[in-house]
Amino acid sequence: MTEFVTFNELVAMDSHHRREALLNWLRGKGTSTASEAADKFGVSTRTILRDVSALRENGEPIESDAGRGGGLRVDLLRSLPPLRVRLEEVVGLFLWFHLTRLSCHAPLAGCGEQAVEKLMGILPPSRGQEIRRTLRRVLVRHTGEGPGETSPGDPSTLAVIERSLNTRRGMSFVYDDDGERIAVVAEVQGLLLEGCRWYLLGTDTASGHRQRWRLDLLTAAGLADDVRVHHLALESFVNSAVPLTSDRMTSERMAQRIGA
Repeated sequence: MTEFVTFNELVAMDSHHRREALLNWLRGKGTSTASEAADKFGVSTRTILRDVSALRENGEPIESDAGRGGGLRVDLLRSLPPLRVRLEEVVGLFLWFHLTRLSCHAPLAGCGEQAVEKLMGILPPSRGQEIRRTLRRVLVRHTGEGPGETSPGDPSTLAVIERSLNTRRGMSFVYDDDGERIAVVAEVQGLLLEGCRWYLLGTDTASGHRQRWRLDLLTAAGLADDVRVHHLALESFVNSAVPLTSDRMTSERMAQRIGA
């Protein structure tokens, strides 16, 4: 027979869970009182005040008004609710941030780096090492075209690229080559930042040709488990990689604009 417990019974079982629930309730409530919170959670006013004190010690910005019946509130500008993120979302965000910093100036990069490093801290150490190994498969080629204008792509795509590089498995994706959507299975070698544009480097398994694909034209990325990859030196690989039609047209337009 299934047994049920009430909300009050559940949060009263553990002070940690009760405090987390209290914090979330205050975020949604706006302003409340200790006595109202005590009624809500089925505990004494004194217990609520202890919970508030503990939350403050943990850095939660809970404000209160002095005096009998004073109000409690959370400064929403200084506090965010807890988020549930998947491992690959953390990986994608970390890669996206660090690759973006290579291509453009970010005024708040210091704060962003602190945030992504905190996220990295929750990953298993071996996983963090894998991600940093991925960053070593990135080649930057300066062309004098000025500051970056594009990002390194969608974080979820970057997470797939990271897994492909670390497991040495192939990658499948759909590529928009000048309006033609092409299904590709590739042996991925790394990433290239050239001027203001990001590319995926790899060998097209269908043609055997070394290619570079623009990341902003790449969608529906996934792993190709049956394709195994041997990593080559990126510098020699990129010199022999052929740009596809859309990239050649973009390069020609840029050359015309620079020469104008």
